[in-house]
Amino acid sequence: MNLRKRSSSNHGYLLPNRPMHEQAKRVMLREALKVALVVIMKNHVYVFDGEIRKQSKGGPIGLKLRESWRKYLYSGGTRN
Repeated sequence: MNLRKRSSSNHGYLLPNRPMHEQAKRVMLREALKVALVVIMKNHVYVFDGEIRKQSKGGPIGLKLRESWRKYLYSGGTRN
């Protein structure tokens, strides 16, 4: 039976059986950031005529993240 310790916090996360390698940490962080970016880009809201609206098409104009994301995508997804 393979029992793992629960974290000391009340969140109930299971701790890994062995330390995570740096490459695995980077992959997990990259995947988490991808999910976060998609959520941000698909749920951008703005105010027009006193009404809060959700952007339905295109990238969120005026969102600083949009320009950084565009540069990243057009660079082939590599850091400069």
